[in-house]
Amino acid sequence: MTAQVLLNAAISIGAPLAFIFFIYTLNIYGDGKFVSTVLTNLIWGATGAFVIAYVTNVHVALPLVGSVEVVRSITAPITEEIGKALFMVYLIWSPRFHNIVEGAIYGFAAGIGFAIAENLYFTFTGVADFSDILTRAISTTLMHASASALVGVFLGRYRRSEERYRIIYPWLGFLSAIVLHAAYNNSVAVLGEGAHLLMAAVAVGALGGLLTWWQIKRGLRDERKRIDAMLNMRSVTAKERLALQQMGTDAIDRVFEDLTERFGKRIAEQMRRLMVVQANIGILKSNLNTPASPHLLAAWREEIDQLTAEMSSLQRRIGTLAMVFFRGVFLDERKALYENVKRSLAESEQTEVHQFDALMLAAERAQTFQPAELERLANKLRRAPIFKDVSLADLENLSRSVRELSFENGQILFDQGESGDTLYMIESGAIALYKVSRDGTERLLRECRAGDVVGELALIDGSPRSARARAKGNLLVIEVQRTHFNMFLKSRPQVVLAMLRFLAERVRETTSALETSMHWARQVAAGNFAEARALSMLAPSEVSEAASEAIQGHRAVSMDTAVQLPTALGGAFSRAAAALERRAKAAEAGKSEPKTGIWSRFDRDTAETERKT
Repeated sequence: MTAQVLLNAAISIGAPLAFIFFIYTLNIYGDGKFVSTVLTNLIWGATGAFVIAYVTNVHVALPLVGSVEVVRSITAPITEEIGKALFMVYLIWSPRFHNIVEGAIYGFAAGIGFAIAENLYFTFTGVADFSDILTRAISTTLMHASASALVGVFLGRYRRSEERYRIIYPWLGFLSAIVLHAAYNNSVAVLGEGAHLLMAAVAVGALGGLLTWWQIKRGLRDERKRIDAMLNMRSVTAKERLALQQMGTDAIDRVFEDLTERFGKRIAEQMRRLMVVQANIGILKSNLNTPASPHLLAAWREEIDQLTAEMSSLQRRIGTLAMVFFRGVFLDERKALYENVKRSLAESEQTEVHQFDALMLAAERAQTFQPAELERLANKLRRAPIFKDVSLADLENLSRSVRELSFENGQILFDQGESGDTLYMIESGAIALYKVSRDGTERLLRECRAGDVVGELALIDGSPRSARARAKGNLLVIEVQRTHFNMFLKSRPQVVLAMLRFLAERVRETTSALETSMHWARQVAAGNFAEARALSMLAPSEVSEAASEAIQGHRAVSMDTAVQLPTALGGAFSRAAAALERRAKAAEAGKSEPKTGIWSRFDRDTAETERKT
């Protein structure tokens, strides 16, 4: 074996194998199964397809027709294109053949494998010299790859199509590839080897590439129609639609079930996250066009940068081939389908898509926000205990949904028993809270002044109001609605953490108050009335000190949370300890104090404390 033969063999093998290396290094699909299937198609083209074509052309067709030109022009294109496609035909019923883009890659690989075997055949049989081998290594590889890719695309359309006459696609693919192949073989007979043949091969390859791309575009258009039908449930009957709705199956879930079947669970989940990320980037970029303070704009830009980095990482993990499908289907020229997908995602992925920002952008007020006003409202909201750990940028964002409301003297803000859905922060005036009896009689519980917050836990749990709230004098409040707050909260984990810290503090306060009450009860049971009185004075003093600090520091005082519990318990403990001590002393003296006066008040106070606790 001469050095020239080895060089020719290296040229015959090296150029085609560079394509496989390209697929592997680019992680074109992000899936090892895909790469192995590509290699299988290449090996099939180099072995099975070549053997079938060689035996049919040399040992069957040539003896029958007796003409090399007839075999080259007619028989060879038919047998070679059918042989190369046999493994792809088998793959049509395999989960590894997902779409038309994969069909093009599989066909390309089979054509390259066949070209490698054919080039090696001519190298070792001595039919061609070095210049001819170099020309053939490029020209035949280009022709075989483009013709087989065209067959793969049509097989892919057959695989995914739901049309009535889809059986025509494989025949169109084979016919197109055979015509291209025959055109190339006839050009060899007319032009001979050399530069002219290479030009003819480039022309054939370009034509095959254009036809392949045209079919890919049409196939992706069909996929868009299918997914659009899923989102609008046009592909199911009325009974099926009702059943899906009763089961809670969202239209977007059907889309991703289809993607999971096609690409696997891992890639489908990454595509879903990619859509969420791209939707949020679009929403945040739209936010930048609305009035906002410099630090709120900076916070939005920082989030956009973070999401952009995540988007790039997701695209790499999804892989090039799946991204070709993703862009071709979901990011079409009109982007109508993608907008439909984003709307469906916003409904089903409420904890991920920035629904609050989308709602604010859609509102007529979006362009009327004044940065200075948003900053003022944010600074006021931060005085509320529930918002003390939330950043000013987030509070500015939330402030786009708040309203300043005024109430006249005696006007009811909310009534006892109503669903709690609003927080009120008092800017000026006062709110009087009343307990309403069954006969409609109002009993004043307390008054809330400027800086106080009423109904903060209503933002979290929406529990019924425990009292009636009336305006006292001319009242001005900042209103935060639970609906807007929940939308704001769901897609912002940093705000969720701040809420958890707030609730944890309230739990600690409640636990401390209950532990104090248990310790007080033990002291009373043991007859240690002096220690019980001292203990009962501890809670109100601590709360008074905290309230004093809040007033001096212009911080809001909550009127709806467990911070009130130690005060109520402290007062009740003090009265109960005094009454029990007098009763014990009376018992020692052989007397029995009648259950009147302070003892009756003790029973009422104890019952009221138990109710509040």
